[in-house]
Amino acid sequence: MANCKKQVSKRQKIVLVILLLILGYNMHFVAADFSEAFTQAVTSFFRGNGNLITGMPTARESNVSATVGNNVPVVEAVDGPGGNSISAQAATEDNITDLLVTFVVNDSNGVADINLTGVNITLYNSTYISTDVNYYSYNTSCDNTANLTTTQMNVSCTIEIWYWYTSGEWNLTAGVSDFSDAAAENATNFTIDESTGIVISPTSITFPSLTLGAENTTSDNDPIVINNTLNDYIDQNNTRVTGLDLVGETDPGAQAITTENFTVSESTGETPPLECSFIGDNLNNSRLINNTAINVNMSILSAGNRSISGEGVEQIYVCIPLVPEGLVAQTYSTANGTTGWTVSVV
Repeated sequence: MANCKKQVSKRQKIVLVILLLILGYNMHFVAADFSEAFTQAVTSFFRGNGNLITGMPTARESNVSATVGNNVPVVEAVDGPGGNSISAQAATEDNITDLLVTFVVNDSNGVADINLTGVNITLYNSTYISTDVNYYSYNTSCDNTANLTTTQMNVSCTIEIWYWYTSGEWNLTAGVSDFSDAAAENATNFTIDESTGIVISPTSITFPSLTLGAENTTSDNDPIVINNTLNDYIDQNNTRVTGLDLVGETDPGAQAITTENFTVSESTGETPPLECSFIGDNLNNSRLINNTAINVNMSILSAGNRSISGEGVEQIYVCIPLVPEGLVAQTYSTANGTTGWTVSVV
């Protein structure tokens, strides 16, 4: 029994020496880990699992990944034709002016990421609600005119300027989106000039057969309809009529129906008719003076979309309050003169 214990003791000593040599060879063990490692090795040996420590790892591998998100496209300067800034625009009478707009869209993800159907331009005047169709233009039909680089696309669009668009500063905004629905926009301002234009109908005013001394004879083909065909808002009383004496077509030397026998008004109706009742407090009525521009009281000729009832239009009614006595029976008109009556605005 004593020999057996001695043999075991010797074996233990041999194992301990081997373990010390192994630990000494693996210098990468840190001092703080030596005691624990040694204990684990000895315990493992005496439990009979046969595992010997060969060393502790000093590094571990780990997978690292990062995802870069979508980059938002950028709308560069919004310009007019040729890349120049947009100059002041003049409306086209009773029509549309097409303004060509160009800009560069820059997308660092590449031009293929630019969604052309998401490119648009909007024109509006801040005086009005931006969605008011009468002062708002919008276009989504824009073209890719060239890929300048792998990330830059040159875009052109046309925006409509209607004849009634008010003069002053207008906002033009270009918008863009990509196929990830990331959106961006850029804006510029330009001015629309004030322009004045009217058309009238009918171009001739007639009366029924006149009776000498008759009162309140009104025209049989009025009103004179005045259409505002541009964007100048004609303020109250600034629509004018210049009348001329009516002379006989058969006998020009006979007595004329002088201009002072005519009145004009923007109103009609009632008895006597409003266009005929030249009374001091009747502000709706104006008496004409030969070859003189007379303001039509209370008249207003706004600028507007004439396809909408009452927009951009004024009406004038004409009357002879009292047919003068002593006229020779014949037709009286301006036909023998160089011009007729004139409707104008200021």
